[in-house]
Amino acid sequence: MHSWAQRALSWASGLFGDAQEAPASGRVSTLPPRVATLLTETLLSEVLCHGGAPAPGRPAADVAKGAAPSNVFGTPVSETAADDERGAVAVASGLTAAGVRATAFVSMEGAASARSHLVNAARRRLPLLVHADAAAEHAGYHAVADTGVALAMARDPQHAVDLCLLGRRLAEDALLPVVVAWDGADDDAAVALPDHKLIAAYVGAPDDQVDSPVAAQTRVFDGSRRRLPRWFDPDRPVAQGAGMAGATQDAALAGKSAFFDAHAAAALATAAAALKQHIGRDVGPLFDHKLDGSRHVLVGQGAIVALAAEAADTLRDAGQAVGVLGITWLRPLAGEALAQALAGATAVTVLERGAAPVGAEGALWRECASALRGRDVKLLSARYGLGGQLPAVAELERVFANMAGAATAALYLG
Repeated sequence: MHSWAQRALSWASGLFGDAQEAPASGRVSTLPPRVATLLTETLLSEVLCHGGAPAPGRPAADVAKGAAPSNVFGTPVSETAADDERGAVAVASGLTAAGVRATAFVSMEGAASARSHLVNAARRRLPLLVHADAAAEHAGYHAVADTGVALAMARDPQHAVDLCLLGRRLAEDALLPVVVAWDGADDDAAVALPDHKLIAAYVGAPDDQVDSPVAAQTRVFDGSRRRLPRWFDPDRPVAQGAGMAGATQDAALAGKSAFFDAHAAAALATAAAALKQHIGRDVGPLFDHKLDGSRHVLVGQGAIVALAAEAADTLRDAGQAVGVLGITWLRPLAGEALAQALAGATAVTVLERGAAPVGAEGALWRECASALRGRDVKLLSARYGLGGQLPAVAELERVFANMAGAATAALYLG
């Protein structure tokens, strides 16, 4: 079986002529979003991990046998197949601990099943990147929100490619696992893939020596460190702390939160600003669309945000004061910025994908309610995708109409 890496670069070869060269940054190409993500990861990673069945986005075209492709840093890219998706996250975590730039491709349900591995990776400060397919529903996405990982969902195919770069940079700057999800269709789309220079300048090689960005890392690494620390190195065995339990472990985890995790939001802001300088696109924690003067706002995450923006454009043209707020990064959540963005709204409807929990509001609704506590705004909810499909734009226009009229607290679309 030929590796994903070989297949991904062969796919690009049919489009651009050379399987070892990515198209130039900013050059628009037509690719399925998951293939574009896979190709981007092939160019910057060392090992691609999956479990069980082939991951979404695996190119179907066969390729000729040949040597393993190399990433932009000249390192051969290999594929590792675990027994299941939980195993794929475990394998990627182990490789990351050894200083190998590894990426896991799983379903969102698979990522949720690997919750214990993600918790362990966060506690061990492993800069792991996991790509998750969240097309079924968002329950698995929210299930990993409190594992200690940074968590993002792309709103469109280009955004998914951009989050490959940002997620990798954030993971390695802040030394924490990052999960990036995509819940849209895998139809061909126009995307601008990164070139070698962009990846080398923005992401860098795994063995680069970098300055520790925060004081806690400086204390651990004595100033500078390998971009991907070798926490586990058979050539240089060393004990990393003693076994802990009870009050001792509680104190250690509290210290990790205070000295490492507290800097995650600042690390994300810095990494997002640096990427915007390269590509000219905003990849920050929130995406606002026509919020100026908006009285009624839809809040969502993932592919629904682009559809909601279309609905808002139509109603804006008709003179209605409506807008859209997309939440790209659920962790770290920019709660204060979210509240400020919705300061002028009188009614907000939170769009949630999947069935409602028993006797409770949805997870995204609860996040928004916490951020808006004490604000004079009516917070409603609308559920979609129970059958797997995204709603039509016309249905989202009716959600806006509900806020202007009856203001039914909970709607179901589709």
